[in-house]
Amino acid sequence: MADVNVDSFFNDIPRLVDITVADGAKLFHQYDSYRAYSWLIRINGISGATGAIMDSLGISDPDNVLTLAAKQVGQIGYSVEDIFVNRVNDKFYYPGRPSMEDTVVTFDNLLKGDVAKALFDWMRTTYDPIQGVHSYSVVGGATHKRTVDIVQLDNQRNPKMVTRLYGCYPKNWRLAEFNYGTNDFHTLEVTLRYDVVGYFRVGDSAFEDIVAPIA
Repeated sequence: MADVNVDSFFNDIPRLVDITVADGAKLFHQYDSYRAYSWLIRINGISGATGAIMDSLGISDPDNVLTLAAKQVGQIGYSVEDIFVNRVNDKFYYPGRPSMEDTVVTFDNLLKGDVAKALFDWMRTTYDPIQGVHSYSVVGGATHKRTVDIVQLDNQRNPKMVTRLYGCYPKNWRLAEFNYGTNDFHTLEVTLRYDVVGYFRVGDSAFEDIVAPIA
């Protein structure tokens, strides 16, 4: 293992307090992080891309209402079950069946764009309570499953990382409560189930299709 010079981490750009500079201090900012609030979501087929940022990816979608309305995306991930094996006095573990976790997306119920209706129409492609059938074609496309992208932006608002949910469909559609006593925007939640999750840097060879619209 290569030696790690711990001192260099602090000494490369030391903290200097200088009252002569405009901001009053020079701090160590070499290692910045993504902001939890710098992101965009795009649901292929029913949602939209937002402005020049998503256009720079080559993704086109005429309706951007759902992207603008999305206010929160829950945790995304997957896990692998353990296979437990006894060998005399020893215990061994092997990776077993993988399982994808679902996630919850919260939307503001905007007056313009019929966000709740658009999401309800997508939910109807999973199961339509009006017709009493599954996979009812209400929105465009031949399937209820969509590809969903959550794009992380850097501190300059440039798209850098993409969390892509393949084979994604809504399994829960829920309007928030109606309450005269609150002073908040009305919201709705959609729980998304997906087959596969990918996490890519924009421009990676494994993610070349991010630069072109998805069929």
